[in-house]
Amino acid sequence: MVAGILAILATAWLVQRFRRRRVVIVHRSLVTDQLLTELSRIAEALERIANNPADQVLAAVNQKAEESRAMPFSTFDRERPHN
Repeated sequence: MVAGILAILATAWLVQRFRRRRVVIVHRSLVTDQLLTELSRIAEALERIANNPADQVLAAVNQKAEESRAMPFSTFDRERPHN
């Protein structure tokens, strides 16, 4: 019985020992301010991407592709044959 109590106490002690949370304090500096600025820019860009429906993006890409095909001259300044 004493061995069981000691085992329970040892287990509780080990759990408490490895369960400690480490706290990191970052003091304000030029580097942390720059990091905050860059992370804010990344977050805003990701929000813009998330709010822009994929259909609009695909439509814009398709429109640009159509515009590039609508050029009447090839790279050698000869007219393309009309189909």
